[in-house]
Amino acid sequence: MIDDLDLAWEEQARSHRGQRGRRPARSQSSRGRSRKDKGRGKRSFGALFVAFILLVALGAGVYWGVGKVQDFFSAPDYTTTGTETVTIEVKDGDTATEIGNTLFTAGVVKSAKAFVNVASADPRSRNIQVGLYKLFKPMPAKDALTLLLDPDKNRVVNGVTIPEGMITVDIYKKLSKETGIPVNDFQSALEWYKRLLGAEPAFFPNDTEAVWQLAEDRYVYIIEDADRAGGAVSMIWVDDPISEVARIADQGVEPVDVEKHDQVWKYVFHDSDGNETGIGGEVLSPE
Repeated sequence: MIDDLDLAWEEQARSHRGQRGRRPARSQSSRGRSRKDKGRGKRSFGALFVAFILLVALGAGVYWGVGKVQDFFSAPDYTTTGTETVTIEVKDGDTATEIGNTLFTAGVVKSAKAFVNVASADPRSRNIQVGLYKLFKPMPAKDALTLLLDPDKNRVVNGVTIPEGMITVDIYKKLSKETGIPVNDFQSALEWYKRLLGAEPAFFPNDTEAVWQLAEDRYVYIIEDADRAGGAVSMIWVDDPISEVARIADQGVEPVDVEKHDQVWKYVFHDSDGNETGIGGEVLSPE
């Protein structure tokens, strides 16, 4: 009897010890929740990583955009206008960048980009006319553009500046002071201009250039330059244009046209290259 009770007690004790040593088994639902929690953790990390990349890209874009804006407004530019004049040429087909480079090379603007910026902001810059312009060095790019957009302000004809408001008589006198004529063949042109001007050249600066002095501080010259030959328009002012044209006709040179502006007449002569020379003056007693 005692043996049976001892045996039952020992079995009960072993049963209790086994229960204390074993971990309770997890249910299938618990295991599923654990896997879901791990999946959510991975997805949260991926979302944070993507957000970080997007923030980096956005910051880079903002930095680039700010840099571009700063470049637009911070292009080197002058703030004052100098007094030294310079003549620049706008050629057919020139873009704003090419004009800006011309201005920069001539010392007009501080940077070509400054001119490009102001030209891009003004639609009228597309209408800049071909020709020679008198500008100042240095000067702000905006002021340079203003002068280029107003060719009548300080027109340059054949290298001679015609101030705004100058009357016809004064324009002719101004043009007659200093004109240069490019020709294709120097020797043949030399003979023709001797007859036109009625004199030998005052001097020869070199083998392809001849200069006539028509009066005090009044010169005309020819220069061999095949690339520019035929495009010159010159004017010689004389006291008695009718008598002067008669003298020229005696040399076998005839005018191709005559322009009459009230008492101011201009007789037009063309050399073999097509360069135009006007002989003009006031006609006090018109025919």
